Amino acid sequence: MALDLGERETALGVFIPPGVAHGFAALADMTLTYLGRRVLQPGGRASGWPGTDPEIGADWGVSGPVVSERDRANPRRSDLPTGPAAEPWGLRT
Repeated sequence: MALDLGERETALGVFIPPGVAHGFAALADMTLTYLGRRVLQPGGRASGWPGTDPEIGADWGVSGPVVSERDRANPRRSDLPTGPAAEPWGLRT
């Protein structure tokens, strides 16, 4: 699913349920604010996966995406933990 926010004068909120993988592609400078259900401690990380992982095959609609160092360091989907080590809501496929 893709949601094109276009150029907006006002803020827009999007609800993404816990455990649902998501990402974004920005075509211009922008500010993005995440509201979460828990506070990350200093040095802590939210779980994630690299959006360019070929196992996922996400079509970002851009060529040559710039991926953050943090996202590049995330494990591939096949390396994500499952079972008790996973997020409490589990991995959705």
